[in-house]
Amino acid sequence: MVFGSLCDATTICSSVRRYLHFVRLCIILYLYVRQGLWSGCRTVAADHSEGRQKGATNAMDIAVGDTILTRKKHPCGASSFEVLRVGMDFKIRCTGCGREVMLPRAKIEKNIKKVVKPGSAQ
Repeated sequence: MVFGSLCDATTICSSVRRYLHFVRLCIILYLYVRQGLWSGCRTVAADHSEGRQKGATNAMDIAVGDTILTRKKHPCGASSFEVLRVGMDFKIRCTGCGREVMLPRAKIEKNIKKVVKPGSAQ
């Protein structure tokens, strides 16, 4: 009976030791990421403060029906697209060939050169 309780105590002790080691590693990793010491990681505070004025927004004013001019041309040669859907994804139609494409918002916003509203002249 004495040996049984000793085995249980050492098993519990070793599992607690392993758990505490895991917790320490998690805390160290969290601190590295938080301070930006982990390569390729940026803190949340750094993302919001870099290159922005207080109260400034990075949202582009694009609506359905607008025409966008992009930095890269479509394979058909046209560089203007009509906006069909706006949200987290954009649905655009090439004004040259009529092909419709769905692209993520970040990719569209990065590649826009100019936004032409329907009532304005180019």
